[in-house]
Amino acid sequence: MSDAADVRDVLLQATASGRSLVRVRLDDLTFTDSSGLGVFLAALHAAERAHCAFEVVNPQPRILRLFQVAGVVDTLCVRTEPPLAE
Repeated sequence: MSDAADVRDVLLQATASGRSLVRVRLDDLTFTDSSGLGVFLAALHAAERAHCAFEVVNPQPRILRLFQVAGVVDTLCVRTEPPLAE
């Protein structure tokens, strides 16, 4: 997926699915801008309305910097985890 609208749709579906947690792994995401940031925040708000936890995991340094500058690292529950086994 490369279009912010597509990612937003998938995340909103996930938050509305009755899950207790939506974890978004960003290991391979190398670029996002304010549109992408807006997608993550919209998904977070949808998760809150659905009483679903929301986490962002393993952002690349450039993405993490965007979250830091925007002041949303804690808001988005940004975490670091070991890489997935291949």
